[in-house]
Amino acid sequence: MVLDPITSDRFTGAVRAFHGITDGFVVLHSPSGCYAGMFYMKALSDQSDVRMTFSCMHARHLVHGADYLAQEAVTRVYKKFKPSFIALIDSAGPAMLGDFLEPIVWSAEKEGIMCPISYFGGAGFSSSMQSGYEDSLESLVKFMSKEQTEERSINLLGLHTDEPRWRQDLVEIRRMLATAGLKINSVLAASTFEEIVLAPKASLNVVLGGEGLKLARKMEEEFSTPYIVVQYPYGLNGSEKFLRDICSELNVKIEDEVIEKERRMIGRLIEKTVFQLQGIYGLACSVVGDSCKAPPLAAFLNSELGLAVDVLAITSKNDYCDRTLETLTCADNVMIEPDRSGLLDRLEHGDTQLLFGSTFDKGIAHKIDVPLIRCSFPEMDHISLTSVPFAGFNGTATWIEEIINALSGMYKENPLLSVDNNGGV
Repeated sequence: MVLDPITSDRFTGAVRAFHGITDGFVVLHSPSGCYAGMFYMKALSDQSDVRMTFSCMHARHLVHGADYLAQEAVTRVYKKFKPSFIALIDSAGPAMLGDFLEPIVWSAEKEGIMCPISYFGGAGFSSSMQSGYEDSLESLVKFMSKEQTEERSINLLGLHTDEPRWRQDLVEIRRMLATAGLKINSVLAASTFEEIVLAPKASLNVVLGGEGLKLARKMEEEFSTPYIVVQYPYGLNGSEKFLRDICSELNVKIEDEVIEKERRMIGRLIEKTVFQLQGIYGLACSVVGDSCKAPPLAAFLNSELGLAVDVLAITSKNDYCDRTLETLTCADNVMIEPDRSGLLDRLEHGDTQLLFGSTFDKGIAHKIDVPLIRCSFPEMDHISLTSVPFAGFNGTATWIEEIINALSGMYKENPLLSVDNNGGV
């Protein structure tokens, strides 16, 4: 039996977390195969921001080790790029050999490296992608400093910088918070290293769907920073709840008129699609994504657009996922980190007509002959250059646009119906 796991390993999770430090650099101590996979996943989604290199470890080094190559790579990266932070991550090969990389951190200043370095054990056999991500974020606490708390300031935890429209989502979330007089202090991890160091200034850590929960708990322990877990703000109802939950936690009043203004604005924008929305009511769809975004997306599609969610497949389960799913009733079937072939088999025996997922789900969409809307990690065959988000009030219109255009663009010829050159049937 051939298995095709739907999630990745600790190494991938660590790279996803550390690469989000916008003025940092990631050094992978690994053979070229491990490096190439991560490099191309980054490059194909954004060629302007691939702050990553590897230690040039080759097959001959898999006998005697090559920790000296990691030292040389870190030194060269600092001399050439002068990053504010360097993350040194090893993979399964050097970990099995026992390459000892901690001395590189200890001797950094002696080697002329004047920025902080964090060594992280990323061997894939150690744990899952989710654990790698959570442990990487938590490791940043040792660089943070206690500051005077700034009122009405929050940290946003769990935003991934390698997912579709993440920049647009962040702009929209920042705008929404501003309507309530709130500001973002730091985004972990989608901020500069200095902003991460000053993360304890925030009045509250806002954990998106449970992503970064381990970091939130550590910051509460170290700096007494409270935290709240909120669902990713999809749709009008999801966006309103997102705002009200945060405001309630901070004891900040948000006027009803602010929410109503947002709803009226989107209502006027999408009213031109009433005919199409009636046409897709009850359409069966399936959602494939991580436990941060997939459940709230499924809830939005069902409760606000009237789609029937056939399958909700969680590709990467975090520690809060079970609590999220306790209140979720919109999906006929929930699959937790299924084998990809098992997911395909389930979808082939269902009635899905529209699939939400990632580039890796393109083959499944092709086999069941339905449109694919890319909304989760990884996205390597689709670009999003315009400023429209998926999140927030404004994201509601984006979803409707994507769904209607995806369905309208599908052409399926009916063999019982043909049109001649004169327009006759």
